[in-house]
Formats: sequence, structure tokens, C-alpha cells
Amino acid sequence: MAGLGGGRGAADPCIVVGMARVNTLVRLLCLVLALVVLAGCGRSTVVRRDRDGRPVSTQPISASSVVVRRGDTLYGIAFRAGQDYRDVARWNRIGPPYTIYPGQRLQLRGSAAAVPRTKPAAAARPPATVAAPRKPAPAQTPPASVRKPAPAPTPAPRAASASNIAWRWPTQGALIGRFAAGDSTRQGIDIAGSGG
Repeated sequence: MAGLGGGRGAADPCIVVGMARVNTLVRLLCLVLALVVLAGCGRSTVVRRDRDGRPVSTQPISASSVVVRRGDTLYGIAFRAGQDYRDVARWNRIGPPYTIYPGQRLQLRGSAAAVPRTKPAAAARPPATVAAPRKPAPAQTPPASVRKPAPAPTPAPRAASASNIAWRWPTQGALIGRFAAGDSTRQGIDIAGSGG
């Protein structure tokens, strides 16, 4: 009875092992609780909104037609319907740049009215044409070749002489800034003037 009397004897090995198991169990429960809390916070619903702040639908479309709402695009509607946007545009006779308007009803499945069907042409043959026999051209003697004189070369226009060129300032005004070699912010001149 040495361990029960409250003396300073050695600890019972069963109690030490039991405390270690309790300690491990508490740690495991804390870890599970933390994971549950994080999992609850981690699942969030992302709501896409248009320019006006209204939610944009991302649900698949199963109907055969849809009414365009503000913010919808032809590509987005076709994507949600599982169709190619070019097919939807063709069925609704919409050409590039594929502009659609709120309130417009779009067909999402091809129909007989929307898709003109062409019947295969019966084996129609073009009407046979009989080629008219060519008449032989009357024999002619070739005319004597007449040489035309080559036109006289025109002299190139004279370049303006240096004496006729005068340098001009782009505008009138005092010079307030000069070019500075090596300074990328001062690569020209600044002339004072009024805006306008």
C-alpha cells in the first residue's frame, strides 16, 4: 500500500501509462476539432456578379431557348447550354461581333426554322452545249514593224540648293530647358509658351 498513502514513493506505472494515453487522446481531439472548424470555414460559395452587382448565373441551361439578361454574353449562354457559340449565333442569325441584347430570346437547339436545310441536288447535269466550229482566220500579212522613237528622258528635278533652306524654331518663346546628354529625362528642349 505504499502508493496509496500519499507518501513520496515512486509513481505507479499504470497511472503514468494511463495519463500518457489521456494526454494523447486530448491532443488528437483538439486536432480533430481544429480540422472540423477549418473545414467549416473553408467551404464557401463563390457568387459571380455582373457590373451592377447582381449575381450571374452559372447553372447549366437545359431549355431549348433562353431570354438574354443584362450581363449575359453569347459565349457564356452557349457554354452553359453545352453548345458552340458559333452554332447558337447561326441558329439565331447573329453575326460577328455577336452582340445580344437584354430581353432577346435565343434558340439553343437547331430547329427547322432557324437552320435552313438544303436538299441535295438530284444528279442534274448541265445542259450540253455544242461548240460552234471556229472559222479559220483570214490570212493576213503582218504589217511592217514600225519603231516608235523612245521618249526623251526627262531631267531629274533639281534639288533645292542649301542657300534656299532656312532653319526655323518650332514655336516662339523663351528657351526654358536644354538637352542633357546622358539624362534620359532631358532629351529635348523646352520652350515657354501658352497652351492651346
